Amino acid sequence: RPSLVQLSLPSRPDVPGGPETQARYWRRRLLMRRYTEGLRAHLTGELSARIEHAGESHYFPLGTADERAAAHRAAEIYRALLASGWPFVRQTFAREITVAVFWATNPLACTYATVFTEPTEHDTQPRRQPGGDPAGLVCIVDGDEGVRRAVTSCVAIQLNGWDVATLSTAEELLWMSARFQRALVFLNRNLPDMAGGECVEKLRARYPEIPAFTYGIYDESDRLFLSFAGVSGGYILRRRPPAHLLEPIGPLAMMRACSPDQLAHRVRRYFQSFFGAMPVRDITAMARLTPREQDVLEYISKGYIDREIAKRLGISAWTVHGHLQSIFRKLDVHTRTEAVVTYLQK
Repeated sequence: RPSLVQLSLPSRPDVPGGPETQARYWRRRLLMRRYTEGLRAHLTGELSARIEHAGESHYFPLGTADERAAAHRAAEIYRALLASGWPFVRQTFAREITVAVFWATNPLACTYATVFTEPTEHDTQPRRQPGGDPAGLVCIVDGDEGVRRAVTSCVAIQLNGWDVATLSTAEELLWMSARFQRALVFLNRNLPDMAGGECVEKLRARYPEIPAFTYGIYDESDRLFLSFAGVSGGYILRRRPPAHLLEPIGPLAMMRACSPDQLAHRVRRYFQSFFGAMPVRDITAMARLTPREQDVLEYISKGYIDREIAKRLGISAWTVHGHLQSIFRKLDVHTRTEAVVTYLQK
């Protein structure tokens, strides 16, 4: 079980207090996130908290399954947020993100995974794999160091035999690409100096033999789905474990100087394989929930308590309680945690 790090935060007497700075506030709002189990080695049942401030929110893993310790950790993060702001918190504490790699645009096809950021200092020089000549160079381009490290770790299992370079801007990539011989590029769609799509177009115009794919970062999976509203050609999404995020192009250890066309062919075959025999799913208990009951479950999954849900939905706390009882009956569960797990599974 990882130990909880105590930070020495700058003194800010002008920072207001509030219930969110106290552990007892967070103890009622602790969550068990569906897709984060197993992301921390040798830790099961890790608790998380959704922390919101100034219009921004993130889910933070709290490093423990103990409610008391987790609540103190959440309060610590919130106090750091008040004292130093979101940029400091994003770079100091691990947070949950969804990484989605976009393999094709029409129809739009992507694989996605839930990971934790890794906000620690690291060497950004290319990493040499021991033994023999490298199969090629994989470049990860992202302006956020914690995200950059997370994406690199996410694909590490498939990077055996390759060198890895981590870069922070499109300009760095375009400047370095003249030295690439065998390379594969993954870059954030939102780079500090240029949109990822624009960078890909410039890279392909100069060096058409270098395959490049963009990826998006979302604070939760729902944001990924909402971002595809109105896609005319349709879309295909597939959740994968972090170590299999690059599955559509196969194991990189077996690749030797694949061209963009060869990789595009692999991607097409991968996604087409899922449409050979699509099973008809039975109607589940989730389908019997009313829209209002689904709204209540959605807020519960984000860590809201009854009176906060009532305020958000413009109903009474008693009405929220009634919806919860109905949800429990329909899902055949007995606690809020069981209801949320069932909801996220469906």
